Amino acid sequence: MIKIEDMKFLYGKYEVFENLNLEFKENHIYGLLGKNGTGKSTLLYLISGLLKPKSGNIEFDGTNTFKRLPETLSDMFLVPDEFDFPDMKIGDFIKVYAPFYTNFSKEKFQNCLTDFGITEVKSLKGISLGQKKKIYISFALATGTRLLMFDEPTNGLDIPSKDIFRKIIAKNMEDGQTVIIATHLVNDVDALLDEIVIIKDSSDIFEATTSDIQERYVFENRMMADGEDVVYSEPSPQGYSVVATNISGKDSQLDLNMLFKAVTNNKLTK
Repeated sequence: MIKIEDMKFLYGKYEVFENLNLEFKENHIYGLLGKNGTGKSTLLYLISGLLKPKSGNIEFDGTNTFKRLPETLSDMFLVPDEFDFPDMKIGDFIKVYAPFYTNFSKEKFQNCLTDFGITEVKSLKGISLGQKKKIYISFALATGTRLLMFDEPTNGLDIPSKDIFRKIIAKNMEDGQTVIIATHLVNDVDALLDEIVIIKDSSDIFEATTSDIQERYVFENRMMADGEDVVYSEPSPQGYSVVATNISGKDSQLDLNMLFKAVTNNKLTK
């Protein structure tokens, strides 16, 4: 669906990406992870066509996204980390913006709002960050676009709402759809993800499916930090949290936080 080839992007003289190659496929939920400043948000804006690469290509179904063709824009939606709603009622907002998306479902929008516990908002102006996120996430899911991108979607949500976010993403995922979630709050989304993309630096990307990671590595607590199979460890209340090569074929639950630390500390490569 999304193909990035030899892409270079700079902010002024600061190089964000250099010769980046990456693909996002249909029917996947991707976790886009990276330390602050590594370009998670920038990559989403590049995919959306809101930023133009210095060189290389970013294509959505073979079409350059920076052309921002109507047929391309109507099939992708980005929920940014920060945004402001116009001063209008939800119903008026739908009347203005829903027609841009041919598959928009008012029923799905209302169902998502109900799941989030939102029953009535007189105006979209002046509402809390949490309410903004819930409404915009609901609108995004209702668009029915083949590509959905979320930038730090759980920022501003309380713990129960984060759980609801995970449930409504899973509940409303459609055939042929791709979801990319950029976040530093890895524990908020780990159970959702099919594939992990970790940006280490401008050209170094770790990419693997969650099933492949669990097959190759084991995540567990041990009394000792070292061992021939250990690739990364850190102290924990139970002794040490460990990422180790899965020599014996153990089943373990993916610890996305530990995976992220192992990758960004250059202890683990795909």
